[in-house]
Amino acid sequence: MDGDALGKRFAWNEKWHTVVGLVPDAKQREYTDAAAPMFYVITRSGSNFLIRTSVPPESLMPAVRGAIVSKDPGAVVSRLTTMNALLATSIAEERYRALLSSVFGCSALLLSAIGIYGILARNVTDRLREFGVRSALGATPRNIRMLVLGQSARLVGLGLLLGVPAALVASRAITAMLYGVSPAAPHAFAMVTAVLAACAAVGAFAPVHRAGRVDPAIALRRG
Repeated sequence: MDGDALGKRFAWNEKWHTVVGLVPDAKQREYTDAAAPMFYVITRSGSNFLIRTSVPPESLMPAVRGAIVSKDPGAVVSRLTTMNALLATSIAEERYRALLSSVFGCSALLLSAIGIYGILARNVTDRLREFGVRSALGATPRNIRMLVLGQSARLVGLGLLLGVPAALVASRAITAMLYGVSPAAPHAFAMVTAVLAACAAVGAFAPVHRAGRVDPAIALRRG
């Protein structure tokens, strides 16, 4: 209807109805659906009432039930619930997917940190003689630590260089599972990159610390 719709009549389901109020476009079934224009009609077979309140809605449920029954003693109030409860139910599957994805993501981060630690720890063990020689020739513990840390940084940098473009391509496969966000959001990739770098730093800490404490005499005897 063009202009002011209040008071106007329209036909629906072989009956004429009068417009008594206006509401914004709303989402009817799924939270991820686009808002669409609609109208609400009170029927004798059953109706849904929405009540807005400034107090906790649970505290009003007995009063609401009593008010309905007082107006119509034969009315059957089948269910009283809150909008938060309805919303939680409607997105339960999406929340489960998000939780599952978070668990897998955290597991992948943990495995990444363990993998980096294992590679660097093995590298330090294999290069003990080299570190001993470097120490004997005047290298300080800080020099050796920076050497191992540089190797860790190159390893992480190479992984990010290969992983970020691959993630951008793979993100297209989860577009249908996202709502309100882009799979290629720059801030999301920046945050993930920072988290991976932090995990790599944690995984590299012990090998780097061990490399800086190598005793030249012991390392040379081992070699």
